[in-house]
Amino acid sequence: GAILNCQLDRLDEQTDRRDTNGRYLDEKLAAIPGITPQRRDPFATRNAQHLYLFRYDAKVFGLTRAKFLQAMEAEGIPVSSGYVLPLYKQPLFANRAFGPYTACVDSHPDLHYGKLDLPNVEAICAGEGAWLYQNVLLGSRSDMDDVVCAMEKVYEHRSSLASSPKLAEAAR
Repeated sequence: GAILNCQLDRLDEQTDRRDTNGRYLDEKLAAIPGITPQRRDPFATRNAQHLYLFRYDAKVFGLTRAKFLQAMEAEGIPVSSGYVLPLYKQPLFANRAFGPYTACVDSHPDLHYGKLDLPNVEAICAGEGAWLYQNVLLGSRSDMDDVVCAMEKVYEHRSSLASSPKLAEAAR
């Protein structure tokens, strides 16, 4: 608890930095074909940016998400595919195995997560979603420019990356 308590002194500064860097990436990455930053709610005054989420369009890039992620990693930018199984299909929710935490079940007894139809969530998990971890957003403006430059480079070289046997082998 003492270690975590000390970290609270840095919370506002780090949250502000992640929010500022997230806004910067929103602007810059939106200009790259096939990259769509997550829409920011107009009522939000600050986003903690635990994760920086964006949609990746494999058709525009001509690369599978796996190849795109690998190419970004090769540029030194850690990008994740995020959840490949939607959260509501995770056993905790699908089986309603909430243990002693039953408030959701008690207040919504007819809610069965396995019966939900969430096509956008399915598409994001299946291949359209990607994210940067919050620690990336703690970087400097120069670090954010590195993220942008890497995505621009991957987009620019997408044709040669698509036919790269090295990427094809590693993406399996």
